[in-house]
Amino acid sequence: MRLLSLSAVLILLLADRAATTEALARTDPSSWSKDGYLQFRWGMGPGDVGAALQAKDAALRSDDRFQRGADDYSPADESYIVIVFGFEIAGIDMRRARFGFLDGRLFEVELNPTVPGAPWTRWQEWHAQFSELLTKKYGKPFSDHAGLGRVWLKSWMPSASLGVMLAASERNSELVYYEPRVNQRARAKREAAERAAAKPALDKL
Repeated sequence: MRLLSLSAVLILLLADRAATTEALARTDPSSWSKDGYLQFRWGMGPGDVGAALQAKDAALRSDDRFQRGADDYSPADESYIVIVFGFEIAGIDMRRARFGFLDGRLFEVELNPTVPGAPWTRWQEWHAQFSELLTKKYGKPFSDHAGLGRVWLKSWMPSASLGVMLAASERNSELVYYEPRVNQRARAKREAAERAAAKPALDKL
């Protein structure tokens, strides 16, 4: 069997990644919101987000495979996840990014910090640090549940088309940017699906 050279393998990997991105659904740019997070606009399709991640001038860039993932806490009906290298906020490495879609349109960007082996006290410090920065930029949070147990949540609403949530827990900590109105629709859709799924069992009780 003929072995491929390293350069040939790299070319094949890049071609496969490009083909995967091109195969993902896109949406009409004229339908995108002016708001979003960095280069990602609300209303983009998965293919648009995948392409935006690979742009040479991207603020948040990744050559990792843009692949389907799952998140039990997100109302998105479809999520894609990438590993990011070299993207820091206030000295904290944001290594993982998740993009949430509803009906094929982007409405949520989640960033996960990497603090290897961090105890709960370190996550408390991270939450306090980012809470201060977000408050400086967006003002007082409209929802504040920090200090309650071991799941701390704070939310800001800079505009009708941009919400920000900061969450810290021992299991998973995240910084989430989202489109509020679509987020509400996504939650309503998920709750309706959960009620429908539970109905057969409830009818027997």
